[in-house]
Amino acid sequence: MDKQPSMEIEVDEAVMCATTHCTRSFRCLEPSGSSLCRVQKCVRGTVHFIECLDRTSCSYRMSFGKAFVCNCPVRKEIYDRYGL
Repeated sequence: MDKQPSMEIEVDEAVMCATTHCTRSFRCLEPSGSSLCRVQKCVRGTVHFIECLDRTSCSYRMSFGKAFVCNCPVRKEIYDRYGL
């Protein structure tokens, strides 16, 4: 996984509130970005195909054939806002 630049990631409060099933304590918001699954492809700004090296359970990661899709509102905003 590529090392992400260290920065503070900000997400709208409404998006945080919509992320009701996060079991990973919002690790994707860590400044290092090391917990982010890499977005391989985004389709029409709504379907985010991801590559996750961390195989711990995530309630927003969904299997789609041999690929995975992320349905996490926070992760989607991070990609949409920062391209990460």
